[in-house]
Amino acid sequence: MTKRILLLLIISLTLTSCVKQIDIPIELIDYDIIHLSDTDTLTPGNKFLSSHIEKSSELYQFMKLHGAPAAYSLQGSYFGQVKMFLYYPNLEATFEAISKHKQTIVLWRIKPGSSELYESRKDEFLDIDYSNYYPVFNLWNTKFQFKDPVVTINDFQKKPIKFKSFRAKTEADVVTYTNKHASRFSNDLAERANNGDLRHRVKQESASLESLSSWYTGSKDNAAKIASYNKISGKRELSRGILVLIPAGLVTNEKIMLPNKQK
Repeated sequence: MTKRILLLLIISLTLTSCVKQIDIPIELIDYDIIHLSDTDTLTPGNKFLSSHIEKSSELYQFMKLHGAPAAYSLQGSYFGQVKMFLYYPNLEATFEAISKHKQTIVLWRIKPGSSELYESRKDEFLDIDYSNYYPVFNLWNTKFQFKDPVVTINDFQKKPIKFKSFRAKTEADVVTYTNKHASRFSNDLAERANNGDLRHRVKQESASLESLSSWYTGSKDNAAKIASYNKISGKRELSRGILVLIPAGLVTNEKIMLPNKQK
């Protein structure tokens, strides 16, 4: 009986050691709210979040859409599920990121937080104007800020934007984030998928495929090819938040198309 218990204990410890855990720095454990710096990537709070943005496409994509939070708080333990509450005073809202451990990686599921949580903490954010506050991160050895988010306060107060694509998933949906990607964003270049396609997220209502085609391929005549590639109508207007892929073979300009150019 004793041997059986020991065997089960060894198996349990082995499995636990194979599961990726979240190592919360000791200097962050006592913080109720961890405010992020917009000038210093080396604060403990900025370093911790930077490391998880690098490892998590969920966090990275979420912050590309919403911008970075002004602050966050942590709940949980090293050996279990961790909750990270993201505070957005510019949206007057919080989001809740919940860790899910899967073998050697950590996945994050992100959902809207309770309005009561933000209300209980809003006094923490009275001293600074957060309308143009961009925390700074060190991502893949590159200084980076999540500027020009898709979701703004006006969108958030009206109705949620559905971020979707009309295609079945393909190789163009696979992006391996590296220091090269961080350098691209720092130089205002559009995101590239692993297969070479450019990924453009529409940031303005009533954007047209012709304008995207003219910007990225040099000719509006390629709009029909882009529409076919994305399985959408070439005549429809594109809603904010829609992901449009520009086939690698058509690309002549890799600079990100800004919102005032999308009509």
